[in-house]
Amino acid sequence: MGFRYPSRKHKNHVALAVHSGALDEWRARVGIQVTRFADMSEFPALLADPNYANPFDGGFSVR
Repeated sequence: MGFRYPSRKHKNHVALAVHSGALDEWRARVGIQVTRFADMSEFPALLADPNYANPFDGGFSVR
């Protein structure tokens, strides 16, 4: 149905290539959970880092 290979996008992680004929079966079995990064436990650690810079303080816009 597929194979694993070293991810180029996420170094030191493995990616999975799935045969297109198996996608419907995978979609029926795979759950997706979306969590805002600001709601994750890692976010406070980022804010506490001395190298953190708030992107909105620099005038960036999300539009």
